[in-house]
Amino acid sequence: MSEVTGGRPELTGLRRRALGNTAWTVFGLGAANVIRLGGNVVLAGLLFPEAFGLMAICAVFIQGLWLFSDVGTGPAIVQSERGDDPAFLDTAWTLQLLRGAALCLASAALAWPVAAFYGASDPLARDLVYYLPAVGLTAVLDGAVSSRVHSYSRHLRVRELTLLELLYQALSMLVMVGLAWAYASVWALVAGSLVKSALRAALSHLVLEGPPNRLRIERAAAHAQLRFGAWVLVSTVLTFLAAQLDRLLLGRLVPLDLLGVYGMALALSTLPVYALAQVSAKVVFPVLSRLERGPAQTAEAARVRVALVVCGAGLVSAVYPAGPALIGLLYDERYAAAGWILQVLLVGGWFQLLDAPSTSFLLARGETRAVAVGNAARLAALLALLPLGFATFGFAGAVAGVALADVARYGASAVIVRRRGLRILRLDAALTGAVAATCALGVGAAGLAQAEGAGRLVSLVAAAGAGGLPWAALGLAVAWRRGSRPGASAQVAAG
Repeated sequence: MSEVTGGRPELTGLRRRALGNTAWTVFGLGAANVIRLGGNVVLAGLLFPEAFGLMAICAVFIQGLWLFSDVGTGPAIVQSERGDDPAFLDTAWTLQLLRGAALCLASAALAWPVAAFYGASDPLARDLVYYLPAVGLTAVLDGAVSSRVHSYSRHLRVRELTLLELLYQALSMLVMVGLAWAYASVWALVAGSLVKSALRAALSHLVLEGPPNRLRIERAAAHAQLRFGAWVLVSTVLTFLAAQLDRLLLGRLVPLDLLGVYGMALALSTLPVYALAQVSAKVVFPVLSRLERGPAQTAEAARVRVALVVCGAGLVSAVYPAGPALIGLLYDERYAAAGWILQVLLVGGWFQLLDAPSTSFLLARGETRAVAVGNAARLAALLALLPLGFATFGFAGAVAGVALADVARYGASAVIVRRRGLRILRLDAALTGAVAATCALGVGAAGLAQAEGAGRLVSLVAAAGAGGLPWAALGLAVAWRRGSRPGASAQVAAG
């Protein structure tokens, strides 16, 4: 599986590459979030809340179809010893393309029953019968993405992938905003998704270096990928349901405008989670996959995990107290409820942050079944807690049930990685207490600013600063201490 044994020079080289790739990943995430957030603010003014409610339901299928069209080919290419073999890559691409075509047909077949189900509670949802088949085309387009994308990930070529992603995200957002301005229709959001998938597929073949993909299936390669991908597929199905079931259920329980507000809050609450998840997937997973399974791999996973979760703690502590002010600053009064929804969802987001590096550790060991178990735990909790919360406390109880489901997934994953030698519970308990304290500090600063009559911008800065600055100071102190240790300069030079 691995081409690095964990020897000191090789591991130092991997760490240097990982640091550079982390910087590019963070830059890409920051730029992408600026594009996404700016576009969403403009779209919120051009469209109506019900449009985002309908798109939230469509997004369930977009996300699900995108996940299902992968069939584990990406992780298989990164993790396998044959990840650079053209026959292996062509087989992965062919399987992915076939899966995408099948899912496109499935989405067309589901369009009428889905539209009838949600249309029973809101007549506007009946138009899903037209939107869903169009959205289903993204499965074919995503399935056609070149295997070079996964090869670049395997070799830690994050810079090129980051620039490519920013290009197609910016272009698709321009199309979406332009169509929304011209037509003020849900079709603007659907068309933007199609353009994004089409650009991603086309640019992956035209821009990235490597041998062209062609249709072929090598039996040995297919067997290896399907064996590795069997539990990836199960995990993918569970991931899809666990991540999207809230919108599926709420789409029937609450009005479309409230679902649209929930979608806005959810998009903002996932920003810190998405940032750490991307670093884990694009940097931590490939690095750990190059280390032989054993103490060296576990020790490296533990070391990297500490750095990631501390960064995540700073992000959550800054965003949580600033949530209501941020919503008030970006959106009009129709979206005001997104402020408290964002804060509740961030509670679950913190436990997602804790879980992301553990997932990369398990995937690097080839233990896709263990990842599936964690997703199954979240799904089971969501099925129980969201309806129970809604029946007991209404919409607020349902949102709390979503957050608590993330705690359940973290608990299942923590037990699994502990059995693999990665002990995290004591550290995570301490960090959770510290995050609660800094979030409370930020909420207090926001309340004080409002009591003094400060505007939303000042309240936002006060809340984010009070919550996030303690973590920034901690990070700088640790970096300074490591840099000032005797021999540290020599170690860096030797690396």
